[in-house]
Amino acid sequence: MTLFSGILELLVLPTVLCVVGSLEQGVHYTNETVFAGMNETVVLNCYRVDKSECAWRIMKKQVPSSMDSNATDKTYTLYTEGHSLNPKLHNTNIDIIGGTNTGKCNLKIRSFSAADEGSYTCNFFTLLTYTHYFAYNVQLKSTPDGILTILNSSNRLHETDGIYKCKASNGIYGTKRHLYQIGTTLVHNKVPPIFVNANKPIQFGRYGQKMNLTVLLYNKYGTIQTTISKLFKPLNTETRQETIKTQDISHDVNVTVSGIKITFQLTLDKIEDFTDYTIQACNEMGCNELTVKITSASKLINK
Repeated sequence: MTLFSGILELLVLPTVLCVVGSLEQGVHYTNETVFAGMNETVVLNCYRVDKSECAWRIMKKQVPSSMDSNATDKTYTLYTEGHSLNPKLHNTNIDIIGGTNTGKCNLKIRSFSAADEGSYTCNFFTLLTYTHYFAYNVQLKSTPDGILTILNSSNRLHETDGIYKCKASNGIYGTKRHLYQIGTTLVHNKVPPIFVNANKPIQFGRYGQKMNLTVLLYNKYGTIQTTISKLFKPLNTETRQETIKTQDISHDVNVTVSGIKITFQLTLDKIEDFTDYTIQACNEMGCNELTVKITSASKLINK
């Protein structure tokens, strides 16, 4: 009887230790710094052998708005839900490689630029908790001549505004035991007024009544002047201007900006008034235009 009890203890004890050990080893964390050149393609690996679902959370140097952030962490933007990209993101240069059948959830960044610098974290999760963490600090690779080239389209030049920091070293410590010298420069582009993405290209009015046609923009330089025309003919109408907070898209992320709301009061007393209107906004650097179509609200009711 004593011999049997001793054998039972030998059989059970290793089993318990094995379960506890696998629970402690079930959480893994890796952290890596990755340097990438301008316009390069960067692939960040994330994998798990049991083919669990994954999620990528990204904190770029420009903090996103709360509407794009994880509900429990207002600092990181949720870029993937499982292996699908977050539908709230617009024109992103990110792809997900892999699937639950492969155990891979690699993230690919196309045409890397300074706007993509930041912290990238992949979480593999089970029914109980997140179990695998792959964290990457992705930075723009330094250039031999110390010159940073910013590539951007002319109509989105304002997206490059900000404070740029450069860190350089020749491998020798200075008199204050500093290995790196750090310099900063401020980039502030002077551009024409910008119509934000929150504008409504179609607005509704009623025949025989007045309506307010509104446009949203922000102006970073000088005073602003706006005009409205119908079929290339300028209109003389009552105009109001007020400062507001609105949404725009910068580097594929929804951000809150200080904007200007322009309201034009129109009288729709002819059928010809239900047409396209062109709004032009100008400052000392130039002009931008936006076309808004006025359609009849009564058509919606009849439908």
